[in-house]
Amino acid sequence: MKYFYPVLLLLLGSVSLLAQSNDQLRSVQLEATVGSNEITLSWDDAVTPVNNITVFRREVTGEENGWGTALATLDTFALEYLDATVLPNVLYEYRVVRPGPENITGYGYLFTGIELPSPVQRGVLLLVVEDSLFAELTPEIERYRQDARADGWRVKTLLVSADTTDVAVKAAIAELYDQEPEQRHTLFLLGHVPVPYSGNLYPDGHTNHEGAWPADGFYADLDGNWTDQTVNNTVANGTRNDNVPGDGKWDQSSIPSSLELEIGRVDFHNLPQFSETATELTRAYLDKNHAFRRGIIEIPHRGLIENNFASFAEGFGQNGLKNFATMVGRDSTRYLDYNTLKTESYLLSYGCGGGNFQGAGGIANTTAMANDSFQSVFTFLFGSYFGDWDAQNNFLRASLGSGTVLATAWAGRPNWALHPMGLGATIGFCAKRTQNNEGFSYIPGFGNRGVHVALLGDPTLRMHIVKPPQQLTATENEDGILIEWTAGEADNIEGYHLYKFNQGSGEYTRITQTPTPELSYLDACPTTGEDLQYLVKTIRLESSPSGTFYNESHGAEVEILPMIEREVTTAFTFTTNAGEVQFTDQSENANVYNWDFGDGNGSNEASPLHTYTSSGTYLARLIANNFCTVDSSEQTVQVIISDLAGFDELGARVFPNPVISGQLYISLPPGIEPESLELLDATGQVRWRAAAESNGNYRIATEDFPGGMYVLKMHLKGQSYVRKIMIIK
Repeated sequence: MKYFYPVLLLLLGSVSLLAQSNDQLRSVQLEATVGSNEITLSWDDAVTPVNNITVFRREVTGEENGWGTALATLDTFALEYLDATVLPNVLYEYRVVRPGPENITGYGYLFTGIELPSPVQRGVLLLVVEDSLFAELTPEIERYRQDARADGWRVKTLLVSADTTDVAVKAAIAELYDQEPEQRHTLFLLGHVPVPYSGNLYPDGHTNHEGAWPADGFYADLDGNWTDQTVNNTVANGTRNDNVPGDGKWDQSSIPSSLELEIGRVDFHNLPQFSETATELTRAYLDKNHAFRRGIIEIPHRGLIENNFASFAEGFGQNGLKNFATMVGRDSTRYLDYNTLKTESYLLSYGCGGGNFQGAGGIANTTAMANDSFQSVFTFLFGSYFGDWDAQNNFLRASLGSGTVLATAWAGRPNWALHPMGLGATIGFCAKRTQNNEGFSYIPGFGNRGVHVALLGDPTLRMHIVKPPQQLTATENEDGILIEWTAGEADNIEGYHLYKFNQGSGEYTRITQTPTPELSYLDACPTTGEDLQYLVKTIRLESSPSGTFYNESHGAEVEILPMIEREVTTAFTFTTNAGEVQFTDQSENANVYNWDFGDGNGSNEASPLHTYTSSGTYLARLIANNFCTVDSSEQTVQVIISDLAGFDELGARVFPNPVISGQLYISLPPGIEPESLELLDATGQVRWRAAAESNGNYRIATEDFPGGMYVLKMHLKGQSYVRKIMIIK
C-alpha cells in the first residue's frame, strides 16, 4: 500500500506568530492540581472555543483504547474543571476537547494522580549491543547496566554482530521475551545493531524518498505478520530505500500488530561529520547518560519550541506545546530560537523546519550538532528526509552526539504522546503508546502506526531526577550489617527505601515497608559467606504540572561479604539426680530459648534446672533462635524417683504421709545441715522452703495447699534427696 502526505516546505522566519497560532489551535495546554480526593484540571485561554468544551477520563490499565462517554460538558468560557470523583493512588488519564475557529479542534491529554506510589520493579531491560562496541566499551556498558538495575530494571544483555540479519536478532530477542512474557519489556539497541527496513512510504511527502524506511518496530512486534513478497519500488533517489520482493526488506508500511516491547536505539554509525569515532561518541553518550541519571547534570525544567512550518495547519509545534505543558507547565514553555540551546539549558525542546538528511531549516544541522553543544535532554525534531534516520550524517542521530541530548524523535507525522512523562513515565513508555496509537486514544495527524515511527535514545530515561544518597557504607557487627549514608537531596524528602539483591530472581527487592527517615539501617539477618548487594534510594513526593507521585532516585550501591556465622544449630546435654534434671545448652549462635520439658512445664533460660515430680520417660525439646534463624533439638529423659530411698537412708523422719491433719513434720538427725529443703507441687512450683537456720526439726502447715502429689526435695553435700508426699483434703 502506498501512503501520500503533504510535502514539507520551509517558511523562513525562526519564530512565527502564525506557527504559534496553528500550534495553539491544535493544542489544549493542560495542567492539574490535586487535593486529597480531588483533581482540578486547568488549561490555556489562547483559543476562544466556538462550541462547548468536553472532558473525558479513563483509568490507565495498559489496555485502554478509546474514551467512552464524556465526563463533563463545559461552556466555552471554562478554563478549569474540578473532578471530585477520584481516589488517591489511582492513575487517571484525561482528554479535553476544545472546538476552535476555522473548523480546527484542539486536544489536550494528561496523566494524573494523587500521591501515586513509586514502582518497586520497572520491568525487564533487554540490552542488545553491537559486539565490537561491547568489546571496546565494556566498563561503560557495565556502568550503564548498574545504573539500570539501580533504577529498578532487571537487565538481560544480548551481543549481536552488525553483519547478522534482522531476522536472527529478532529471534534472539523473542527467545528472551518468551522466558517471561507477562513482564514489561523494554528493548535498548546500542550500536549498529542491524537496521530493519520496511514499507513503501514517504511520510515527509517527497516522492523521491519513497520506499523502505528504517523500521525498528520490527524488533518490538513479536506476533505481527511481516512479509517480503509484494512491494516492488525503486523510485527513490537512493538505493537504500529500494524495496523489491525477496531483498530482506519488509513490505509493511504500517506495523501489522501492536508492539509488545518498548524500544529505543543509540547508533553513531556512519557519522563522519563528527571528528570522534562511533565508539568515542557512544562512550560520551553513556557518560552523560550516567551523569543525568545521577543528578550530576542538572537541567532546568522548562521547554523551548521553534516551529518554522507556519503555513502548515497541522501545527507541528503542538508536539511541544501540549506535551510540555503537562511536563514542565505552561509558564515554563516558550517559543524561542532553537539555537538558544547553545547557551541556555532546557530539559525539553522541539524544532521543525524544511529539511534534508543533515538538517532542518532555521533549526540546526549535523555540522552544528558536531561542533556545538546543544543543552537539552529530550529534543524532538521534524522536517523532510531526516526522519529516515539511517542515512550518512543523519541529523536526527547526530543530535544524540551533541551537548546533553539523550533522546530524540521525528515528531510531527505522527504527533507524539509524551504527556505520561509528566507523571514519571519513561520516554520508552511514551514511544510505545505513540507507535501503537490507532487514533482512538490520541489524534495522531498523518502517519500513525507507520513503521518509520522510532525513538532514538535510551528508552528507560525519565525526566524527574532525584539525587541518590552519598557516601554509602556497609559494616558488619554482631547484630548484622549496618548500612549508613549521607543525604544527596535536601528538598521535599520523604525518606529512604532500601533494597537487597535477590540472587534467585536477579533483581533488587525492597526490604523497607515504608521510607525510613534515618541515615542508617540495620539488616539483622544477613547470609554469611555470600556477597550481599544493597541499594539505598532517596524518596521524594514530586508535585508536577500533572499531579503528585512518589519518585525514587537511582540507588546508591554497596557490597559486603558477611563473615560472622549466624545460622542457629541447636543442641543440649542433661544430667539427672533422681527427679532433678540439669539441662545444659550447647547451641551455636542462639540467644533466645524455649524449653519444653515434656511434663507440661517449660523455661526460657539457656540452661535450666528442672525437677520432675514423677518417675517416667519424658521428651525434652529445645527451640533456639536469634531472630534470624531457628533450630530445634529433642531428647528422651528417663526419670526414676524412689519413694523411700534417700530420707530414710539418712535416718530422717517425714510424717504423717499422707497428710490429712494439715501439718507435715520433718525431723533430721543431728549433724544433718542441708543446703536447701523445699516442698514442690506437681507443676514444680516451690510451695515451702526451709529457713536458713533450724535445729533439724520442721513443721509445714499444709491447710492452704491443694490436695495432690508433692515432692520434698533436699540438697545435701552435692546430693539430692527426694520423698513423695501425698496431701489429702
